Amino acid sequence: MTSPVLIDNAETGQKLTKQDVIDYYNAPHIRKGILAGMYGEGVLTVMQREPGKPIYRRYLAKDRPIELRTPAHMEQLTHQRTVEIHPSVGASTSVIWVDLDPGEHVDLDTTKDTVRQVHSMMRTLPDAVHTDIAFSGGRGFYVRSFLSAPMNTDKARILLASKLSPLINSDPKLTLEPPGKGQIRLDISTLHDKGSIRALYSLNAATGLASVPVKTRELEDFNPHVDADPRRLTSEKKISEFAPGIPKARVTHPLPEGSGHSWTMSVQHHNADKAGLHWDLRLVDPETSHAHSWAIPRANFPPPGERPYLAIRTPTHSAEYALNFGEGGPRVIGAGYGKGTVEIKHKEPVKVISTSPRAIKFERTLEGGSKEQYALFHTHSDKWLLKNTTRQDEPVNFAKEAFMLGYATALEKLGMSNASTSGQAGKNVSHSMSTNPLEMGDENLPAGQLASALSQLQEPSQTTNMKNEESAEDRLNRDISWSEPVTMPTDSGRQGASAVIPGAF
Repeated sequence: MTSPVLIDNAETGQKLTKQDVIDYYNAPHIRKGILAGMYGEGVLTVMQREPGKPIYRRYLAKDRPIELRTPAHMEQLTHQRTVEIHPSVGASTSVIWVDLDPGEHVDLDTTKDTVRQVHSMMRTLPDAVHTDIAFSGGRGFYVRSFLSAPMNTDKARILLASKLSPLINSDPKLTLEPPGKGQIRLDISTLHDKGSIRALYSLNAATGLASVPVKTRELEDFNPHVDADPRRLTSEKKISEFAPGIPKARVTHPLPEGSGHSWTMSVQHHNADKAGLHWDLRLVDPETSHAHSWAIPRANFPPPGERPYLAIRTPTHSAEYALNFGEGGPRVIGAGYGKGTVEIKHKEPVKVISTSPRAIKFERTLEGGSKEQYALFHTHSDKWLLKNTTRQDEPVNFAKEAFMLGYATALEKLGMSNASTSGQAGKNVSHSMSTNPLEMGDENLPAGQLASALSQLQEPSQTTNMKNEESAEDRLNRDISWSEPVTMPTDSGRQGASAVIPGAF
């Protein structure tokens, strides 16, 4: 049976059957490029049972939104005659865009000039950490900016309108409204709750061309009938990367909402020519294959109670790069972004306690089985902080426990195990220790730990009004008569003949 034609465009020469579309979307490098470039809260798909009759869908069934996070999701959609894929934003968004839509009398070079102007403007937007260009798959282009933090979508659209006004006022061929034949529309009307533009490498159902990223230096020579031809993209077998591990789209994907997942952590030693020596922390989500990435100043994480480290958020890397590039020895990045050597220094599974777009908390299991918890949280722009959030017992509690255990151990060594069981101290002490001779040494037993802890404690500082008073030893040794009042130490001084650890008992 002949596969039905889904796209037939005489102008572009594209005539694609259902099988052609399936083959295109299931090519590993195309599928990888689409999944790597997804963002936002939902997906809008366009199905086509025959040319020119699109069906728009957001849900697979009632209250069941379309998901596109894994190759299996992609395969399911393509067999349902999906020809277009649009990531969709919600009431807030970390991605904003201008859709440049030229009228039919506007030539490609004129459109490219306007693309450059809009690109330059959007790079100056507050909190824009990256701005890129993509061919739309039709006749126009998208200019997108990725923000360091989510912004209300309606406010983002108003912001763009105000920033575009000077361009529109200075050039009569530019407009925010549907374009005349000689005009170019700077369309921001699609930037709203549930608004969307075509995903990178998605086909355009009308033209049969693909939406592809375009670097600014490649814009002048870009030819959509060649560079966006799906057959050529499929035959190339590989979509070029911006840099090793970073897809050409160079998206910084927001952290998902969730808890209780198992991810993989990788720490790569990166001796970069430009950025200098640093370490790259990767947290890999197996469901999306996104390696959420930060540059950190040290390989070892901050210990409990110490100040957090600064972590700089970088574009999302591929899981393959994060978990394999530099495994077993340094790998060389010969040129471009990240030029230098990369070596994986550490890799382990971690438990994600909770995650949201602005924070992630995870737990590691250290050698010996102890666990430590860490939090990465966003401060501003691309700045985050990495903090050890492991809960610590107070030192006085340790001293009390060590004292009680040491005391019970000493009693048992002297054969007085019954005495130790009469109080709280003996409850958790093994009686097998009563046969150990005293001369074995106690440096590794609780009593030894107590001695070590006490030796490191500083004596409480004396208050100003006590500086001229005699010492506790002098007071104890002096002669006094019954008629002379005895001066007792105050709570603030905590001085006396024996050491008292405040709050220990």
